[in-house]
Amino acid sequence: MKIFKYLIGILFLVALAAGIGFMLMSRATLLDLLIHRGGLATYADKLNGLLTESLVLKAKLGVGVLLLGLSLLVAAMWRFWPLIETYLRTVGQQVRLLGTYLTTVLRPWTFGQRLVLFGLFFALTFLLFYCAYSIPFIYDELYTYIAFSSRGPAISLVFYPFPNNHVLVSVLAGALLKVVGSVVFGMRATTILASMLLYWVLFVGLQRWVRPAVVLTALIFFFGLDMVLLYSFMARGYTIILLCTAVSFCVVPELLKSQSRYRQLSWLLLGFASIVGMAAIPTYVYGFASIMITLGIYSLLTRQPKMIQLIVLGSLVVVGVVLFYAPLITVSGLAALIKNKYVVPISRPEVLRKMLPAMGDLAYAFFTFKALGWLWLLTLILGGVAFWRRRRVSRALPQPLVILSLLMLVLPMFFMMAQSVVPYERCWQYLGVPLAYLLATALESVLASFSSEHSAFGRLTGPVLVLLMFTLTVRSAWNFYHKLYINEYHSFSYRRIGTLLTEQGFRLNLTQPPVYMVDSFLADGNVEFDFTTMHRPSTRLRLDVTPTLLDSLTAPAVIVHDKHFGTDPAGYLKGRPAEILYDDVHATVFLVNSAAVKP
Repeated sequence: MKIFKYLIGILFLVALAAGIGFMLMSRATLLDLLIHRGGLATYADKLNGLLTESLVLKAKLGVGVLLLGLSLLVAAMWRFWPLIETYLRTVGQQVRLLGTYLTTVLRPWTFGQRLVLFGLFFALTFLLFYCAYSIPFIYDELYTYIAFSSRGPAISLVFYPFPNNHVLVSVLAGALLKVVGSVVFGMRATTILASMLLYWVLFVGLQRWVRPAVVLTALIFFFGLDMVLLYSFMARGYTIILLCTAVSFCVVPELLKSQSRYRQLSWLLLGFASIVGMAAIPTYVYGFASIMITLGIYSLLTRQPKMIQLIVLGSLVVVGVVLFYAPLITVSGLAALIKNKYVVPISRPEVLRKMLPAMGDLAYAFFTFKALGWLWLLTLILGGVAFWRRRRVSRALPQPLVILSLLMLVLPMFFMMAQSVVPYERCWQYLGVPLAYLLATALESVLASFSSEHSAFGRLTGPVLVLLMFTLTVRSAWNFYHKLYINEYHSFSYRRIGTLLTEQGFRLNLTQPPVYMVDSFLADGNVEFDFTTMHRPSTRLRLDVTPTLLDSLTAPAVIVHDKHFGTDPAGYLKGRPAEILYDDVHATVFLVNSAAVKP
């Protein structure tokens, strides 16, 4: 174990040397390092304007404070190493126990049930990769790539001009893009891996409490929810917060036991999952607060867990989150992280007026296919009745998780009132986990009221439930794809335009490269993404910002007109002859000033 002690010391010395080197580095040397060694020559002008002397000074002060904190931490670890070593040994033993447990969880399952479990996993994996490669990047993903990930993990870690930067995903994508050739894989691989891992974490958590047929039903239900499907493959952080919520649901029951063989490991996993969730998206603080409130209630009522343990956990999570965001706060400022100009505080009476419509929009975001929502609600009602009538039979169900799930569904209204804001529906995506747990526990309670799992009725009910949920989920997934195509129609159109612009080209035989113009923010993002991906320099101008740009332009110009968000072409063409190069229901591509075509 002492090897860890010396490894920590070596890592600290390396960090100290790197930190001192950075603090002694001049601004010119730092710029040269970023531009020529970091592969950011394309952004030389932007970096020169961004990296002011005052910003460099703040960064050096921040690094100095960080190194001071690290030195104190290393000194404390050296002083209390015997206690730390004992803790690490205990956690190591619990990890081995958990590994042994995970190898035996499928023993009670029949061959057919295992076949369905793995079949669903491979079907989900196929769906994730199919969607990742067939559905174009949405607007947020475009700007995540352009502004953050394409510039490397270091820029993603410190640059936060707007909320599109889900920092952890941007950093991991930036690192992947350095080693893989595919932009799609580099950007979306982190989310796909998180979705695949989420499947098994949910399985492990659910199978402890309910029968295999109910586990399968809840898994199918969960991955059929629209908001879960939407972000299950995109380069956003929402699937990571679902994964962190699922991990928390696995460990919360262990923390409430008077004796648990996984206690230290459970605290460690809860703390790590909380830090990772808030590193992905800061709004995971809602999920973390819900879990801490539940544990706090149990602490007050049963003295388990101890309140001091909750305080220590909360403090360590805060420290971990602050350390992760320290580079970003130093460079971009705290306001960039905690203030979202698109979600501004409003009066509490206005919050009350908007709350019920917001909850309705949230329900629709999860249950766009209403049959899933009605089935969930009906099952919950029947489960509640069955639980009340046969409490002794249902006592084995995870009551703390039921309470946690119900609290999670109610607390968003209190969070809205406390903050005086009405966030976007996607901020509450972590609620997909309690929705699945409530469905599973309600179903288990209903089935336990009728017969045992091994009766003829029980054996018939399982396949029927799985088949019914599979049918509804397939229908829901089809509706989701159709809805996504309708809502993101422009993205599919822009992929075709991007292919013409950057790969095949319009086969224009011009005397000079054309100037590219766009007339909407969406066209601007898509065109910039296409050229950035192909590493093709271009001049790109925004007609919707400056409609008179064409008046003084004599060179050939290719104009991308967005029919849904763009300005009227008649306004900026003004009778100027324009050749249509491409046209569909979503966009038109014009060529103007084409008299410069070679004979």
